[in-house]
Amino acid sequence: MSKKENIRNVKHTINFWQMVSNVLIASMNKGQFPPACVFILLLVMILKMPPADVSILMNEILQHLKNGYYLGYAWGVITTFLWYRHLRWQRRTTNDEVKRISEERNMFQAKQLGGKNVTSSEEL
Repeated sequence: MSKKENIRNVKHTINFWQMVSNVLIASMNKGQFPPACVFILLLVMILKMPPADVSILMNEILQHLKNGYYLGYAWGVITTFLWYRHLRWQRRTTNDEVKRISEERNMFQAKQLGGKNVTSSEEL
């Protein structure tokens, strides 16, 4: 048997800690490591609480949701998302405008130079 056949026949089992490790590594690659650590810390704290305290905590959270105390946090998340979308739109339109202006400049320079082909300094 060759090495490739041996590798194919090996069964890989993923346990809980390997899953946690993979999630944390992926969060590091995407810049989401601090929020992932905070979420895991909160999850561990809730799991370690006595069940009576967890029910009290959930009742308080639901009561705050009913009273609208979390509207500020929701508004913050919404405005952050909208800001990000607007930033992307702004960058796209600015880049398009810069390309359009540089094409017009090149056409004008070619016209002034008597029809010679004008190349950008970035192409050199």
